[in-house]
Amino acid sequence: MYTDKPKTKRSNRIIALPAEVLELVKKFKKERDVYIGHMGKFWSETERLFTTPDGRPMHANTPYSWLKHFCNKNNFPFYGIHSFRHFFASIEIAAGIDPVTVAAVLGHSTPQTTLTIYSHYFQEARIKAEKAISELIGIKDVPNPSELRDNEKQTLSLLRELNNEGQDAAIAMIADLVTQGKYNLREKD
Repeated sequence: MYTDKPKTKRSNRIIALPAEVLELVKKFKKERDVYIGHMGKFWSETERLFTTPDGRPMHANTPYSWLKHFCNKNNFPFYGIHSFRHFFASIEIAAGIDPVTVAAVLGHSTPQTTLTIYSHYFQEARIKAEKAISELIGIKDVPNPSELRDNEKQTLSLLRELNNEGQDAAIAMIADLVTQGKYNLREKD
């Protein structure tokens, strides 16, 4: 496996993991420590958590091969390991996380990189924000964001139908703020 410095300063980062994931890692480490005790002098000590059965660094293709085998065995489609990164990014964007935070978690050097790679997801989030704002101010029969994805002209015509031109500008401004992560439509706890 290839180990070196990250591509950028932002690539070296600390991310928060859900408590359930941390518990699984702790459990795995405890079980591994018992295993290491049984291996004795046959264990090769490394700083890695996931290794070959004797402690050496695993080959770079091992996780890929394991996942491919697992998917085939369980009749799941196989998209490769990197697809989990894209899935994670799309879930964060759909949840309304701002581009700056998404970029930081992904380790992108700038939010612009994130906006470029995931622009279609941010556009869908913007349409979702426009729909939410329209409903908040009482516009009826607002189409679902998924219906607008293929035809953004519907969104523009919906905004133009507002009775007051000031509402049109306000909706556009708030949608921009939501897209930039400066305004959150979710209720506070």
